[in-house]
Amino acid sequence: MKVEQNTTLLYAAAALAVAVAAFLFFENRRQNAQIVELLQRAQTSGTADKKQADPYLAGPVKNRVLKGYPEVQACYKTYLAANPAKQTGKLRVDWQISTSGRTIAPEIVLSDFAAQQFESCVVTKIAEWRFPEPPVTKYVEHTFRFEDKAKREK
Repeated sequence: MKVEQNTTLLYAAAALAVAVAAFLFFENRRQNAQIVELLQRAQTSGTADKKQADPYLAGPVKNRVLKGYPEVQACYKTYLAANPAKQTGKLRVDWQISTSGRTIAPEIVLSDFAAQQFESCVVTKIAEWRFPEPPVTKYVEHTFRFEDKAKREK
């Protein structure tokens, strides 16, 4: 009888081991599939269409940037008041948005203007912006285009 009990226990332990191994095998496959999907998403988010890929960037961030344009435009008007030779151009600025919605480290990436005071003014304005809280820190890159409308209308 003891031999039968030991044999039954041995079969039960073997069945349990096979069940655990099968569970771990399929769980590993599921996790690998998730990793592949995340890697594919990360690769496609690096394309020029990344703003559409991330609804947070396409919605709340875009809206906040649009609301902030008058502030940035005020920097441009101050710049124009000094009668610079360069009247049109663009500034590409990047920054991060923390999970609390605060702007982190805005900086000029590309500038058609050689005006430190103008660029500093734009960076200062962006640094003051607050965004809706994202679930993770977000990277933003935006190009501001400037044109003297008074000159264009003449």
